[in-house]
Amino acid sequence: MRRGGVLMLMPDARLHVRSPEREAEALNTAALALLQYTPLVAVAEESTLLIDIGASLRLFGGIRALCRRVRASLRALGYSGVLRTHRARRLDAGAPPCRPRHAHRVAHAPVG
Repeated sequence: MRRGGVLMLMPDARLHVRSPEREAEALNTAALALLQYTPLVAVAEESTLLIDIGASLRLFGGIRALCRRVRASLRALGYSGVLRTHRARRLDAGAPPCRPRHAHRVAHAPVG
């Protein structure tokens, strides 16, 4: 999204010059934080983290409770939120068993 579009939607947004190294570091930090919920965390294209939470649902009290915990963990790292992506919906709709069934995209953390 371009600067003007961001500021129109969120006038108080903090904008930063992109740094691929810092973005990769932030994504890896988020991936490590998600390992407390599942050992199946994968970095995918476009700064996306995929997590397979199927086996973790009962342990963490169901999907809503687990999502609240994931969001809280990511907010503590400075992320603005967790987004369901088109790919996540496709995976939920009938991915083969060997692929993740629940996937979320992590919004970019402020770097700077």
